[in-house]
Amino acid sequence: MTGTVIFNDETRWVTGTAIYPRLKAMDTTVAAYVSVTPIFQHDNSAEAAADFDNATAVGTDFTLGGVADSVAWTSDTTSVISIADYIPTIVAGGPTILTATKDGVKRTVKLNVKSYSATVNVKKNGSAWTTGAPSIKLKRDTTTLEYNNGASVISGTYSILADNTDTGSNITVGTSAATVTLDYYSVSYTNSNISFASAPTVILGGSDLTLSATANSGYQIPASISVTMDMQSMTSVASAADTDTSGEYYYNANTGNIKIVKVNGAVSISVTAIASPTYALTASALTLFAAQTVGYATAPTAQTVTITNTGNQAITLTQPTSSNYTIGALSTTNITIDGIATFTVQPKTALAVGTHTETINIVGTNSAAASISAQFDVNAAINSGSSGVPSLTNEVVVVNGEKQDAGSLATTTSGGQTTTTITVDDTKLDKLLESSGEKPRVTLASTGSDVTVGQLNGQTV
Repeated sequence: MTGTVIFNDETRWVTGTAIYPRLKAMDTTVAAYVSVTPIFQHDNSAEAAADFDNATAVGTDFTLGGVADSVAWTSDTTSVISIADYIPTIVAGGPTILTATKDGVKRTVKLNVKSYSATVNVKKNGSAWTTGAPSIKLKRDTTTLEYNNGASVISGTYSILADNTDTGSNITVGTSAATVTLDYYSVSYTNSNISFASAPTVILGGSDLTLSATANSGYQIPASISVTMDMQSMTSVASAADTDTSGEYYYNANTGNIKIVKVNGAVSISVTAIASPTYALTASALTLFAAQTVGYATAPTAQTVTITNTGNQAITLTQPTSSNYTIGALSTTNITIDGIATFTVQPKTALAVGTHTETINIVGTNSAAASISAQFDVNAAINSGSSGVPSLTNEVVVVNGEKQDAGSLATTTSGGQTTTTITVDDTKLDKLLESSGEKPRVTLASTGSDVTVGQLNGQTV
C-alpha cells in the first residue's frame, strides 16, 4: 500500500509505538486501511456519529483495504475520487465520501482531497506569447488524466502538452501552487532556390533544431550557410556528433542536413543555392559560299563564325577541322561565361565539280558542343549559271588533237550532278574533215561533267 494520509485534527487520534493510530474511544477492530495509515470509520448509527472523522485530508494517491474480505468500495463524488478494482484514483481536489460495504453493513469515511494550482507561462523570444501560442494541457504521469493550464491538481508530477504534443517538460506540484515557464524562440529563413522538408517557425528552448535543405531544379546546395542565434553568429562544427554545446551548428554540404543544438534564442538561417554547372555553346551560321567553275584558282571569300559560351562555366575549345574547307585558327581557346571566340571558314581550291556540303563540329570541355553547316558549289561550265540553266560553248569537237568550233555544248546542274550535252554541227564538221587529210581522228571534247551526252546524225557517223 502506498501514499500518505494527513490528519487535520490529531487531538482526536490515538497514536503510539507499535500501534495503529485510531480515533479515541474506538476499538481497533473497526479500522479499515485506506492508506499506510488506517482510517477509522463509523456505522452510520447515532452512537457512532461522534466518532465520524470528517476532517481527514489526503494529498496523494492511496490504496484501499478489504480485498481479501470482498469489501465493496464506492465514492459518492467520482469527479474527486474514482474507484475501480479497489484502486482509487484522485481526479481532482475537493470533498468526497468513501463507503465500504460488507454483507450489507456499510462504513463511511469523509475525505478532503487537497489540490494546488499548476500554471505554465508561455513566452516567445522572452515576451509573453498570446496570439498564436500553443494550447497547454497538463497530463498526470502514470495516468491518462489531463488538466487545463492553471487547474488545481493534487501533488505530483505532470507532463506539459503543447497542442496535444508532449513538450518533454514537466511541472511538479508539492504542497503549494506551482508555476513554470516554457520559453519558445522564433526561427526565420532566408533561402534562395532552396526548400526544406520541414521548416518550423518556432522551437522550444533547449531543443535541437534539425533541418534538411534541398536545392531546386537546376541548382545545388552551397558549400556553406549562415546561422545566427540572438543575432550572434554561431560556430560551425565538423560533424553532427560534435554539436553538443549551445551556439554550435552542423551543416553537411553533401546532404543538406542542418543541426542546431540547444536553442536558447531566436534563430536565423540563410541558405542560398548555387546554379548547377552548365556547359553550352552556340555558333553563328554560315551563308552559302559563291559557286565557282571547276578549275577555279581563287576560293570564295572566307566567312567568320562566332562561338558564344551560353553556360555558367568557363570552356576550353578544341580547334575545329574540315575536309573541304580551310578553318582559321581560333581567336582564343578559353572562353569565359558569355564570352566569345571566332574562326574563319573558306572553301579549299581545286575541289571537284559538285556541291560540297559539310558539318563542322565545334567541341569544348565537359561535352560542350555546337556545329555549323557549310555548302559550296563547283560547276563544270566555264560560265556558271543557275541550277538547270544550260551554259553554252562552241568548241565541242577535237580533230587530230585540236578543239574545233563544230557545234554547241550545254551544261546543266541538278541535284548536285552536272550533265553536258554536245550537239555537232554536221556542215561545220564536214568542212573540217575535208581539210584534215586522210583518216582524221575525231573525238568529242572532254567536259569534266558527271554525265556527257553526244548528239550526231547518222551521215556524220
